[in-house]
Amino acid sequence: MPTPAEIFDALYAQVVTGAGMTSSAARAAAAGTGADGVPAPFAAHLDTIRKAAYRITDADIDALKAAGLSDDAIFELTIATTAGVAKRRHESAMTAIAEASK
Repeated sequence: MPTPAEIFDALYAQVVTGAGMTSSAARAAAAGTGADGVPAPFAAHLDTIRKAAYRITDADIDALKAAGLSDDAIFELTIATTAGVAKRRHESAMTAIAEASK
């Protein structure tokens, strides 16, 4: 039976490299810590997701659509961003647990 970490790693890989409407390069960029490689209108949205996702409003999504991003692109890049945030937070937590166990 796979461990939770193995399940997450498989999910993360699928989100970033699996088939989608956006390029895997754009999804990998969104999952990372920068904005290089994501569509320009998404860069500010990406930062908001990473720092304070609860602040995103319908108006923010409408602005992305008005800038030319499709619902699919917004969804895929948002999921990739949140997966990247989750991965980094999980890794930080596991490091802290390992250090506290020493």
